[in-house]
Amino acid sequence: MEEYIRLAEVPRSSVYRIWSTREEFVADLIGEVFVRDRYAGGTDPEAQELMREVYERHGDRLSTSRGRRAVAWEMIRIGANANMANLRRSVDWSSYNALLACTFSMEEGPAREAVRATAKRIETMLTHRMQTFYQEMLDVFHGSMRPGFTTLQLAHLTAIVIDGLAHRSRLIDEELDATITAPGLDGEPVEWNLAAWTIRSIVEGMLEPPTED
Repeated sequence: MEEYIRLAEVPRSSVYRIWSTREEFVADLIGEVFVRDRYAGGTDPEAQELMREVYERHGDRLSTSRGRRAVAWEMIRIGANANMANLRRSVDWSSYNALLACTFSMEEGPAREAVRATAKRIETMLTHRMQTFYQEMLDVFHGSMRPGFTTLQLAHLTAIVIDGLAHRSRLIDEELDATITAPGLDGEPVEWNLAAWTIRSIVEGMLEPPTED
């Protein structure tokens, strides 16, 4: 907190009139980061645009269930790759996660509970926006979930994959940046990053198989 005061070049007395403890300051700060984070929309705008381009470019394949499923896999391949790259470059995302992690070291009390409540509210909002996105994609591609699975579960799992790989790749990037070769849109071998292939595998396992046309 003292470092923030120094960088802001404001009187200490003014700061401590507003926040009497470090915990109160962090509670307000994390709220600001959550609100202003450009990913608060629940999706990555650049990744969404790339996926939209894939969809529009391959409109001729959308008349059959297998064609729609192939286009969906290509959207995941392109979109997840862009999402990972953007997250790793994002200062907001790094700050968001650093501040969130620091809450676990805060002492029990009103400030910690305020931070936890803010974090839970934002995480719930993000997840439900992703759930809405997945439901829209199911409608577009005429897909349905297998019994027992939900789009909310799908939103949670894919967020865990992206966040987890983005974090760990900062430490062991040479391993997690590796790509695998697997069939692409035309059945020909193409490169998939681990995030995209993992998300495809999750989605494929939770969806009903495509029907015969």
